[in-house]
Amino acid sequence: MNYKIGDKVKVKSISNIGKLIDDKGYVGNLPFGHTMNCTCGMELTIDQIDTFKEVYRMKEFPWRFYNDEMIECKVEE
Repeated sequence: MNYKIGDKVKVKSISNIGKLIDDKGYVGNLPFGHTMNCTCGMELTIDQIDTFKEVYRMKEFPWRFYNDEMIECKVEE
């Protein structure tokens, strides 16, 4: 896991995410549904980390989960 709680990160663009989605609609270990398209390119804050499942929950969208593959970079403040 590349990030920690409190980090502000940028979600990859839809075109970059699209290159990662497999034939079952997954990016790595997570499904990427069309409802997540609205967060592509956004800057979000990591609120919770599940190291067992290797996913992040974001403060702004607590019902969606992201993995390292979906995140472009840490945003410097």
